[in-house]
Amino acid sequence: MLVTVAATVLAGGLLYLGVTAHFERSCLVQDTPYLPLCPERERKADPLELRDRLARNPGDSTAWMALANIESGPAQRALLPALAVLAPSNQNSLRLRARDALVQNQPELAVK
Repeated sequence: MLVTVAATVLAGGLLYLGVTAHFERSCLVQDTPYLPLCPERERKADPLELRDRLARNPGDSTAWMALANIESGPAQRALLPALAVLAPSNQNSLRLRARDALVQNQPELAVK
């Protein structure tokens, strides 16, 4: 009986840790923007801070994605090749690249 209770408590604790980690990660990568799971961001990301992060870690796809969301027009378009390499299957990266392809009147590329 004691073993069953201990196993149940352990399983519940692991489930709690897993769900908590999943929600934190989904807020970090903006995986669920359509659900009100994440607290509102208190301050907007600073482009200089993001560029500093990228200088220290060029493979930080989260920083590339945040920078691309801040930039617009030609500056954003210049970041898209890096996003295609560093975050090829990130839904936000795919959305930005598809939108850019549509703006450039390339619907075939947008669908890909």
